[in-house]
Amino acid sequence: MLHSEKRVRIVALINEGAQPRTILGQATIGPADKDYERRLRLWAADCAARAIHLVSLSDYTKAEHAVAVARSYARGMMNDGHLKAFACDQHYEHGKQVFYCASEAYYAAILCAQQDVYTAAMSASHYARNAIHNTLLRDNRQNVAQCWDDELMWQVERLRAWFGDSEPTDWPMHPGKTNRRPARQQRYVEQNPYTGFAEGA
Repeated sequence: MLHSEKRVRIVALINEGAQPRTILGQATIGPADKDYERRLRLWAADCAARAIHLVSLSDYTKAEHAVAVARSYARGMMNDGHLKAFACDQHYEHGKQVFYCASEAYYAAILCAQQDVYTAAMSASHYARNAIHNTLLRDNRQNVAQCWDDELMWQVERLRAWFGDSEPTDWPMHPGKTNRRPARQQRYVEQNPYTGFAEGA
């Protein structure tokens, strides 16, 4: 059963075919109950995980840890003090990564572990979309506009999954791990021309 009124409302918007931006905008503003916020943070972590393969190798471990922290906190395995301590240790240095899309993927991971769940969800989903979109711009691939729309739709469908009766498994952070190595990246692009890596379950 869906117990959260807001969760019911968001699922109804999805089923009615509302614009993705409208759905995500409504989903990432409060207030709501604790179960809703838990699911929303897990969704934000999935959005970040989907783009995490774009993070520079030097920062990949920190980004991976941030997503793990967000998931642990959402599931009650970490308390507010742990999350605040983690947030205080992070430094947002623009231009630190080689490519802008790497910075955005890094921010998506870090921000999904921020204290306020609505800020975390809005920021992580936004930066993850930008990271994937800008990767295509950087590499001069086609279907860039379509990629943006597709990523929005993926986030909406992932939101539907998290707000449904049966929760999905966490989106994998490193499908094969080889997609972060340029020499082998094309193999993943062929599997999914929009995101550049194999789809998760």
